[in-house]
Amino acid sequence: MNENLKEVSIHMKKFGLSLLGQAVYNVVVNGRGSPPFGEAMAVVQITHAGEILIKAAIAEQHPLLIFSSLPKLKGAGEERLSFKDLVEEGKSAQYFELPDRLWAATGYPLSNLKLYQDLGKLRNTIQHFAVPTANFRALVFNYACEVLDPLIRNFWKKDVFYAMQDLWDEQDDYLFESGVISDALRSCNIQYNGWLP
Repeated sequence: MNENLKEVSIHMKKFGLSLLGQAVYNVVVNGRGSPPFGEAMAVVQITHAGEILIKAAIAEQHPLLIFSSLPKLKGAGEERLSFKDLVEEGKSAQYFELPDRLWAATGYPLSNLKLYQDLGKLRNTIQHFAVPTANFRALVFNYACEVLDPLIRNFWKKDVFYAMQDLWDEQDDYLFESGVISDALRSCNIQYNGWLP
């Protein structure tokens, strides 16, 4: 395996958890210094986090499994597939393909597939057309608790908010002050049995 590919899953996991943290931050602090469309952006961020974390889990099996299209061999004397060629010419699997790829590569069936698909459609609507009226806070927390928490527990043996804290506690302690996330979950009528700050 190309040496540059060995760290792909680690980077993707960290990046996905950072996106998750930003999404949670945007729905928790909405109205207190968050950007315009903060809660709608959180939908885009949390679904992107889901995409990247699923790819990280697949890439732990082998990084090339996250690609739907690979660079073509250019000639008989060509060395191994280069990282540069892969980045420039490869095409990674799309959001809606990932649950099937995850299951095929790891045997893990993604939890709450309907919510995963519905938020993927909402993400596309927000990104490409308009921001509809919705309870974005509840949608983001449901996705975190029902899609990402089981995924993170299965592959990395941590609760969703604990895993997120690993990267976020130094950047913004506010999220991890006692009760902030649990109050936000309660405001959405979401029961969560995992670790909370």
